[in-house]
Amino acid sequence: MDPSDAPHLLRYLLRQDAVETRAWLTRAWAGAEIVPEDFNWLGLAEAATFTAQEGNDLMWAQVAVAVYDHLASGSAMGNGSGYANSAMHLRAVMIRRFGPCDGDPVLDVHRLVQWIRDSLTLPSHEAVRRATAWRDADMEEQLRRIDDVRQLRAIKNRLAVLELVAAPGPFHPPADVQLWLDVRHLLP
Repeated sequence: MDPSDAPHLLRYLLRQDAVETRAWLTRAWAGAEIVPEDFNWLGLAEAATFTAQEGNDLMWAQVAVAVYDHLASGSAMGNGSGYANSAMHLRAVMIRRFGPCDGDPVLDVHRLVQWIRDSLTLPSHEAVRRATAWRDADMEEQLRRIDDVRQLRAIKNRLAVLELVAAPGPFHPPADVQLWLDVRHLLP
């Protein structure tokens, strides 16, 4: 295999066992593998996600989450939150199927909770107040409050991921996060 041929490398990795692909990732990120500059990391993450979900395969889920996390941490194009959202959504799907497991790179529900908490820059009652004020405002005022709406929508989107595992699922969120889940429907 020519390691400089990015499409060929991607096909090769996807034909491997998930454990072998995960080991390759570890070596690549340590600088022990040649990775083409144009390697399709997102393609690898998306294909691993598909395989994980279709086959209920936790090892492929680990591959996908590792790549999404890698992309999120090094995103120079401003899409880090999108990659993180993809990783967290896959985690939530797998937790829903297999149940939570503390310390597991995919099944640790505390990672989801911390991800939610990291996005909470205001109390839930203030979020509800801002959402209501935005809905009640005229069009011109709504446009002036667009940054509020974006912030509230980002919180709502993260909460949607957590709802996949919250009651009646395998996990009951801490009270501070449950409060947000209770008001999610009020956010724009």
